[in-house]
Amino acid sequence: MIADIFLRRYPEYKLELQNSFFVQLFNIYDDHNIGIRGTLSDKIQDYPYSSYADEHIRIIAQSQDKLCNELGCKDLKKLEYTQPDWGYEDYRIFKNYVFDESINPLEKISFFEILFRDTEKHLLSEIEFLEVNIPKYETRSAEIQELSKAKGVNYHNDGEEKLKKALPQLKRKKLALQNMRTGIEQRLKLHKSGLCYNNGYFQNSANSVIEQHVATPFWDLISDPKYKNVETDILEALDRHDSGNRDPAFYAAKALESMIKIICDEKGYTTGTEKGAANYLSHLNSTKNGTIIINDEKEELISMFRIHNTHGGHRAGSKPMPTLTNEQALRYIHSAMVWISNLAKR
Repeated sequence: MIADIFLRRYPEYKLELQNSFFVQLFNIYDDHNIGIRGTLSDKIQDYPYSSYADEHIRIIAQSQDKLCNELGCKDLKKLEYTQPDWGYEDYRIFKNYVFDESINPLEKISFFEILFRDTEKHLLSEIEFLEVNIPKYETRSAEIQELSKAKGVNYHNDGEEKLKKALPQLKRKKLALQNMRTGIEQRLKLHKSGLCYNNGYFQNSANSVIEQHVATPFWDLISDPKYKNVETDILEALDRHDSGNRDPAFYAAKALESMIKIICDEKGYTTGTEKGAANYLSHLNSTKNGTIIINDEKEELISMFRIHNTHGGHRAGSKPMPTLTNEQALRYIHSAMVWISNLAKR
């Protein structure tokens, strides 16, 4: 499986970062005070994907394998990386690799991108598991309490037992995820890197106002697994914009249309006869459905799909291909992000 890495998206990027930056990223992952390493080792009862002895090491090893696959090399080993012979070999390689100043910074940030992305996926999977099961534990606890009261017997309450463990775990894992994201962002700003970090990807940063009011709320929203398609298409749009590839607006439009469809599906508006975004927007604009969007908003959204269709480089024939400039494409992407975030709240 192909892993999306920074080095492939930005092969000519001038990453002017000292090795201290990468050591600090290493500490964000490894430092017990941050909570990542300890949280990854905190096992959840009945969770099906946590059988490895040390999740912290498993993710390190997995990230090394993925990076090596993309670089086309066997492994990251150097003779000096494996001495002395103590602890997990994958951890020794990881630490020595990060501290090795001869490694291309673009390669290092690609490794950390995979590492943090896989960490996020694991934590989000655990959080989702806990959020699904905690109501079940609460119900089970209440049932046992009622049964004990009715029978006059103090039955063992396994629901309450699981609940007492699961609630603090959920809090710790959410906090660890938040601390990791915040820590990475703080380091990027302190080093004036020109990059931002969102959901496991390092990307060119927009200006601070857009980052605060557009990008950050957007990435927080789509960290929910149900928005995976939205995330995939926006990432593709941003990558194409940053690398100068064709038609980034196409993918921003796909992301926006996916969100509109998700909302219609969740609210029960979808009929199965829709032929495009305009039909879904009519559902949201319908007075029968409570006018989720007003007429002017519907027209604004339709115009976004119209802009893409007429300036997306399609069906030009022998005529000059109509395309958006970089600035226009970025404004289009940001508009799609704003609409996606806003629609999700309605």
